Amino acid sequence: MNRLWRFGHYLFLKDGVCKKAARIIELLNHMICANSVSIAAQIDKSTIFYHRGIGCVVHPNAIIGEQCKIFQGVTLGSKWSKGVCQGEAPQIGNNVMIGAGAVILGDICIGDNAIVGANAVVVSDVPANCCAVGVTAKITKIMKEF
Repeated sequence: MNRLWRFGHYLFLKDGVCKKAARIIELLNHMICANSVSIAAQIDKSTIFYHRGIGCVVHPNAIIGEQCKIFQGVTLGSKWSKGVCQGEAPQIGNNVMIGAGAVILGDICIGDNAIVGANAVVVSDVPANCCAVGVTAKITKIMKEF
């Protein structure tokens, strides 16, 4: 997933015909890897989507930092309120691990070195060096070293 997405993102940043080609690559990536990672999202080249990002959904305005580890089925998206999409997307810091099936919604920040547990639903900020688990996610541990 990473190489195909990166090529599509590279083309997306160009003007004209390249944007159309980038969208075709995004669709191809969707069909091959069974995910919906937008080519407009800002994802650092050192971030890894394990299992080819199967089932992952990443909002076009999402920002993902360096050395992140994202497992299958993760959603980084916007909140909906009363049937209206608020349009904001999460910002993920550096060296963050996001467990399988986690959902991170809205204009929130996940701090550096944080861990988001599997199947957690995160709708508010997670400070750096913390672990968030549960539905709705709660901070369970503040880590001194990562």
